[in-house]
Amino acid sequence: KSIQVALLPHTLDFCEDPHAVLREVHRVLAPEGHLVLTGFNPISLWGLRRLFAHCPRTMPWCGNFLPLMRVKDWLALLDFQVTQGTMMYYRPPLQHESVMDRMHFLDKAGDRWWPLMAGIYMVVARKRVVGVKPLPVQWKRKRLVGSVVARPVARGIILPFHRPEIKRVG
Repeated sequence: KSIQVALLPHTLDFCEDPHAVLREVHRVLAPEGHLVLTGFNPISLWGLRRLFAHCPRTMPWCGNFLPLMRVKDWLALLDFQVTQGTMMYYRPPLQHESVMDRMHFLDKAGDRWWPLMAGIYMVVARKRVVGVKPLPVQWKRKRLVGSVVARPVARGIILPFHRPEIKRVG
């Protein structure tokens, strides 16, 4: 409970037990600490390319592309509150960098026309800790005006008030 920010760039995609990683991050994060994680979107051109990869053992195709909704569910189970998120990189996975550079217009079009089809998602979540801090009780004795005093309650029955006689002057 001492780390303020944990960065997990594609960590969940390439580990054996991603939920255990999230539990460990929850354990080491300070209360109200932040988690920033990125992952490959399986519902994208990158996820489609992974299904038809010739060498599925090469990077990044050997990873487990986790759906964004599953990651959000895991975060909710661990009492994280998703504060921000974004989808990015709408370009197809090509081997030629010059061709990919020319397709930068897809990033702007993707945000507008098919926002859930991005190759990568990023989530920022805050660790929520419900803490109850007891408020100090300050007992104050109230002064009673005149001689009107209430009798104590006995066995759930409220006894009548003792009212002294009021004398009229004049």
